[in-house]
Amino acid sequence: MSYILSICLPAIRPHNWVNLYASLQSACPKHAFELVIISPYDLPESLKKVSNIKLIKDFGTPTRAAMLGSTFCTGQYIAIPADDGYFFPDSFKSAIHQNGKSAPNDIIVLRYREGAGMSGKVFPDSYWFTKTHLPVSDLHIGNNWLCATQPLLSLNYFREIGGFDCRFEHLAFATHDFSYRAQRNGSTLHLSKTEVMNADHFIAKTGDHAPVHYGQTENDQPLFMQMYQDPNVVNRIKIDFDNWKSSPEVWVRRWPNGIPK
Repeated sequence: MSYILSICLPAIRPHNWVNLYASLQSACPKHAFELVIISPYDLPESLKKVSNIKLIKDFGTPTRAAMLGSTFCTGQYIAIPADDGYFFPDSFKSAIHQNGKSAPNDIIVLRYREGAGMSGKVFPDSYWFTKTHLPVSDLHIGNNWLCATQPLLSLNYFREIGGFDCRFEHLAFATHDFSYRAQRNGSTLHLSKTEVMNADHFIAKTGDHAPVHYGQTENDQPLFMQMYQDPNVVNRIKIDFDNWKSSPEVWVRRWPNGIPK
């Protein structure tokens, strides 16, 4: 089967996956897609025989999971969303059409809503610009650069530029770094015409979010700030795609006692 879109999904919430897959079918009704789930958990029974779902078992960080999953993707495009929400109808259809009209190495910033219980409001366009969140002039980041926290782009280009740096444990700062490397390489980031996802939101250590919270505050943010305060970061573009192989197979923040039996 030849796929147009690969959805690469690091995932720990199997109770969401049936509804998420159903929403994906309505979000991408015109293009063949595959859903590549990377998770320590099994598929729900009703999804086990679905031909366009692949399950990759892994206990590593979310960033490692995304990179590992991308090696199993076969679509023309790759998208890396979250697993804690659902997709809006026709949203991927629109994003694929938009990407097809862009330059080969351009990236679609998949706009989404985010709020507790999926109650988030529409973010203004300014939200997706880095200068809204970070002191860009102090961090050697372009004044009008955007960040694709959920990107859609050519799978070949994702691999060419090296994907995500798995020294970051979670995808938040990994996607920041990826977005800026791409823009240094001449890529233009385009806001999606429509919102693609309505996502849940967990604050700090609530719900299942504690490992992410500590990973971001204790590792990812300090690493990112050190990296982007260095003037030499302007030369940082392509990295080793296989860097995920150096990331531990077990994320100890999530699994402090090793792989559960």
